[in-house]
Amino acid sequence: MFRRNLTSKILLAVGVTVAVVIAIYTYFVIRVQSAWWHERTQAQNLIATSLIHEYLNGVMLSDRHEEVQGFLEKLKASDEIWRGRLIKPDGTVVFSTDTQEVQRAVMTVPAGLFTGNQDLLGIG
Repeated sequence: MFRRNLTSKILLAVGVTVAVVIAIYTYFVIRVQSAWWHERTQAQNLIATSLIHEYLNGVMLSDRHEEVQGFLEKLKASDEIWRGRLIKPDGTVVFSTDTQEVQRAVMTVPAGLFTGNQDLLGIG
């Protein structure tokens, strides 16, 4: 009887120790993976933002404004982007995926946004 009771205690202690070690290991693995996915998502968003910026910059400078609205609609159709806008320095929307916003001032433009400060756009 004593031997059986001692065996049960040892098995319980080992089981609890293993469970605690697995829990701690799992916690750290989840933290590392979460940080990695966050960094990867930010990098992909930066690339996508840069490509969109370059395309729209080229379209606007080439005076092909009719392409912009179609491009924004295609972006919105991807289900990854909820809304897209092109705005003037005064905050007036020129193109938008929400056509009711066009020609309305819908936002306050941060200082330095149109002075070539690419950090405000998330580019660079």
